[in-house]
Amino acid sequence: MRFSELIDEQVKAEISGKNEIIGILVDEGLDVIVLYNGYKYIYIPLLHLHSLEKYDDENPIKYDHKTIKPMFIEEDSISYRKILINAKGMFVEIYVTGNKALHGYITSVLTDYFVFYSPVFKYVLVSFQHLKWLIPYQNTTTPYS
Repeated sequence: MRFSELIDEQVKAEISGKNEIIGILVDEGLDVIVLYNGYKYIYIPLLHLHSLEKYDDENPIKYDHKTIKPMFIEEDSISYRKILINAKGMFVEIYVTGNKALHGYITSVLTDYFVFYSPVFKYVLVSFQHLKWLIPYQNTTTPYS
């Protein structure tokens, strides 16, 4: 799937688990898309993307690609694996299943899973196939603030 015609457009993404996310489509890769919801960047693997469509709203999200930059900037095409590797050591929010997101740090990225450390759950092994989204915290944000 190629979504290049929707770059810089406000879209609605439906992902596994009956979740809908509205945001500006900032970037796309072979296996991941990046949305900006007005506050943070959401990295969504295409494996869990069910639909992506243009979304018209009376109050559109403001996005200036010259001043607001994604956390992970790649010269080449972005990829799911590159994003996970770049997120190592950063405080991130991940969503795997249920109604709660996990907050913590990616410590290792292996062949088909990554190791996630959460102060609450300690070490969690997460299969690449189970991650629904990843949201990096801004460098200026204190964890759990």
